[in-house]
Amino acid sequence: MILNDYMVNWETIVSKFLGFNPILGLFVIMTLGTSVLPIPSEVVVVLAMFLDIHWVIIFWVCVIASTIGGMAGYALGYLGEEKVVKLKKKGKFKDVMKWFRKYGKFATFIARSVPGFPYKTYSLVAGFCEEDLKEHALFTFAGNLIRVGILVYVGGSLKQGNYLTAALSVIALVIFWIVIDKKILNRKH
Repeated sequence: MILNDYMVNWETIVSKFLGFNPILGLFVIMTLGTSVLPIPSEVVVVLAMFLDIHWVIIFWVCVIASTIGGMAGYALGYLGEEKVVKLKKKGKFKDVMKWFRKYGKFATFIARSVPGFPYKTYSLVAGFCEEDLKEHALFTFAGNLIRVGILVYVGGSLKQGNYLTAALSVIALVIFWIVIDKKILNRKH
């Protein structure tokens, strides 16, 4: 029962944070959070499921906003070449650049599909590498369909009190992320 009380409090917090128009607020937060700003969009989507808004609306608002945010990140990478060059010296950017050069547009799709993956950096790199804009938009949108779908499912499970389902979903995502990190990205920790 304590966990349910905690979730109700989150609903109040999210409602107040999103203001008088929660759909517009969700759209703005997701657009900003999926561009390059440090807003945890995964948390936003899960918490948005506690609002009194149908899950289909939350799903599509988040998918569209995430796609626009991805395109903003692409534009920053494309136009902000000088600043991106400074980022190239950092570890995560180097890893993403290597993976992006190896897998191209599919790197964008994978990065946008998996919650918790550094998809913001992939959008910057896609712009920096001048990936085809239409392909980037398509693969960003397709990846967002999967990522947001997973997050809506987890948030819906929590809202309904299916904590085991939500926990198992998160554990499966963590295992999947570790496999990608170790096997595909060839990292050794």
